[in-house]
Amino acid sequence: MATVLLGQGIGLKAGLNITNVSGDLDETQGRIAYQVGGVVESGLTDNLFINFGLIYSLKGFKYEFFGSTTTENYHYLEVPINLAYKFDLKVVKLIIEGGPYVGFMPVANLKSDGEVIDIQLGDEPDEVSPIDYGIGIGIGLAVHKFQFMLTNQFGIRDIDNADNFVVRNRVATLSAAYYFMR
Repeated sequence: MATVLLGQGIGLKAGLNITNVSGDLDETQGRIAYQVGGVVESGLTDNLFINFGLIYSLKGFKYEFFGSTTTENYHYLEVPINLAYKFDLKVVKLIIEGGPYVGFMPVANLKSDGEVIDIQLGDEPDEVSPIDYGIGIGIGLAVHKFQFMLTNQFGIRDIDNADNFVVRNRVATLSAAYYFMR
């Protein structure tokens, strides 16, 4: 059985991330970061779409440590896969989307007082997991070849490997995409 896709779009996306973590860490502060990448959209019906991408996304959080602010930086390559519905409002289209994402973190570090220290990645209790996954939801507008979205990601994967200690990514993003083909 073959599936016929009604329309495809290929574009570039950039956005502003407001990131933090939830779980067992006390008194973390959100931080501002960014994301950039490529996106693809495939139409299933006139209004129902699947969209996915390959996105570089900087996540992390801040905290006070012995009187100085420390920032943990998690550099992810992510693949979000969303089911999106577009409501045609004549001039613009209202978009509602949601779906899973998976991310791989090849590099992580912390910065304190100008010093940058690498964070060890792996599966041991003193390391941070390089794999993250969760659920994303979003709402936005499409105008011609442009798309503007407000999205939230809720990490499901505990990225801290310590026993009895949970840390999950949380990210709110304001992004814009331009589709070369649509």
